[in-house]
Amino acid sequence: MTGMKTSTCVLDPIPSHFIKDSLPVISTLITDIINSSLRSGSVPHSLKLAAVTPILKKPGHNPDIMSNFRPISNLPFLSKILEHIVATQLKAHLCSNDLLEPFQSGFRSKHSTETALLKVTNDILLDLTTAFDTINHTILLSRLESSLSITGTALSWLKSYLTDRQQFIHINKCASSTVPLSQGIPQGSVLGPLIFILYLFPLGNIMVSTSTAMLMMSSFISPPNPSPLATHSTLSNCLTIKSWMQTNFLKLNCDKSDLIIIGPKSLTKTTDSFCLTIDNSTLSPSPHSRNLGVIFDNNLSFEPSHQPNHQNCLLQPQEHCPTPPITLLLCCRNPHPRLHHLQNRLQHPLWHTIQNSK
Repeated sequence: MTGMKTSTCVLDPIPSHFIKDSLPVISTLITDIINSSLRSGSVPHSLKLAAVTPILKKPGHNPDIMSNFRPISNLPFLSKILEHIVATQLKAHLCSNDLLEPFQSGFRSKHSTETALLKVTNDILLDLTTAFDTINHTILLSRLESSLSITGTALSWLKSYLTDRQQFIHINKCASSTVPLSQGIPQGSVLGPLIFILYLFPLGNIMVSTSTAMLMMSSFISPPNPSPLATHSTLSNCLTIKSWMQTNFLKLNCDKSDLIIIGPKSLTKTTDSFCLTIDNSTLSPSPHSRNLGVIFDNNLSFEPSHQPNHQNCLLQPQEHCPTPPITLLLCCRNPHPRLHHLQNRLQHPLWHTIQNSK
């Protein structure tokens, strides 16, 4: 609890930092509540209510278009404590029994967006619409039991966690009426991302046959080359994945899916006619595409990724320098995530750009 982020939900009776400050007094009580929930295989109803706050997916998006918002569920602090404990035990079960798919990079220890990006060559990037909101509870629970060996009280607890949930919209201290949820998992929860990748578990068999990497709501299909045979094979793979998603109540967003062919200029210049048509939406080769925070161009120069970072870096003279010449101080707004995400192959060109700008 001491390591958890101190964020208070409107459903909390007292601010979460008060709970942390009072741990020496109330830790035994909280432990009893959590153990009672785990032993009985049920989640208290008061912890199943979410206050949903709509957040714009990207700055500058039109706020009049509802699809530009992401519904973030704010949950009680005690609910997040309980979810953290269950998530830790669930991850231990999955790892000790080697149950996670090798192609899955999302929310795994020693995996990240970088391990997924390292697999990228020539790709179709598939986007899912409201992926968390359409998860079918019956299918999920059956999958947890049959494929992941989660049974007994553990399965009962997860069933209790999923069912009888409620939510309301909370904007500027105004709240809507409460509505029940018959499907989906709350965005903003601790268990939500882990449950989502377990829901995708059978998709791993398709991923193996299509050399596809997965990370949350993005899927990457890698055709070997843009030949007519590869076109037919890739289209077949896309349709197979789309059919599986429809069966599992997941919606493929063809309008936001991209196709990018990566290779030397002699190859990319000859691929203008290479395209795929899925559900009346045609994917034509794009010169660049954003994938997990990195902008890929078809020559792997990474220039589109370097430029925004370069613009955010400022070279300023250091005042009161003891000896000439003036020392240059690199000032970068929030540099760590930028340099960390662009490490190895991406970091060196960025640093070279910064050095040249001196």
